[in-house]
Amino acid sequence: ATLGVGGREFRAHWPVLASCSRFFRARGPGGPVALPDGLADTFQLLLDFFYTGRLALTAHNRARLLAAAEQLGVPDAVALC
Repeated sequence: ATLGVGGREFRAHWPVLASCSRFFRARGPGGPVALPDGLADTFQLLLDFFYTGRLALTAHNRARLLAAAEQLGVPDAVALC
């Protein structure tokens, strides 16, 4: 899947996205996906989390990551925040 976020493009495997995020599971595969620009600075961190199971959480990004994880329905990331 090709994901557009804040003028950047990310590539990811749809089964990985759907298994980690309620947003992607509900949307279903097919075509490019445009995500809200507000997710641009945190989406790469969530994408890394989807693939590795590790969330690069800091005091500086915790609130943004929590908001993004809630918006995309990523309960495992929400629990870590």
